[in-house]
Amino acid sequence: MNFKTAIAASSLLSLNTQAVDWDAFSSSALIEVKRNSQVFTSSAVVIKRNVILTAAHSVENIDEGHIHLGHSFSTNNPKIKFKKVIIHQGYDKSKSNFKNDIAVVILESNLPETVRPVTLATNGPDLSEVVDRIGFGGREGKNLRTWTNPTIVAHHDDTLVLNDSLSVIGDSGGPIYHKQQLLGIHSTLEGQDRTYAVYVPNYVKWIYEQLPIREVEVRL
Repeated sequence: MNFKTAIAASSLLSLNTQAVDWDAFSSSALIEVKRNSQVFTSSAVVIKRNVILTAAHSVENIDEGHIHLGHSFSTNNPKIKFKKVIIHQGYDKSKSNFKNDIAVVILESNLPETVRPVTLATNGPDLSEVVDRIGFGGREGKNLRTWTNPTIVAHHDDTLVLNDSLSVIGDSGGPIYHKQQLLGIHSTLEGQDRTYAVYVPNYVKWIYEQLPIREVEVRL
């Protein structure tokens, strides 16, 4: 397996380096969108070679978007353009920052075979279990792929609540893994140490209803 340096959570709210098996999380992704000529970055997760999931608020009202083929933000990264964005019909930010905060994005072409799509979880772990969260939020002036290990503190229907004080802007849309399956989509930090995530098992049927029948040819 390919072990590389990553960022781990600590009880002192600092960032420490730790070895992480990135091959297990190759489905994590960095995306870039434009709104009114401004560029924003966020996180996402690959579920088919031409389909990603992300937070609805990350792709709402965008002019265009791309997925980066890289582990940090760079204008030189190869990119694949978004073809179609499907925001969950129940998402309404005026009512909740995190409820139904999920979107399916169809890409114009397939991702490389080195990117392994994640399996969607169909049920969740118990409370107090530790999960793996990958995000590309801005830390120390850079958007780097980052691993943290928050703990589940609550599960309310279609929402997971995590004890996760290391969440930052740009982690939105990133995957919450449990036993290498996709358990959640990172939505938002509420207060100082509570991250809310969309509980993927409750959205599996909706997700598959949005998927294209077949993958498209690679055009890199």
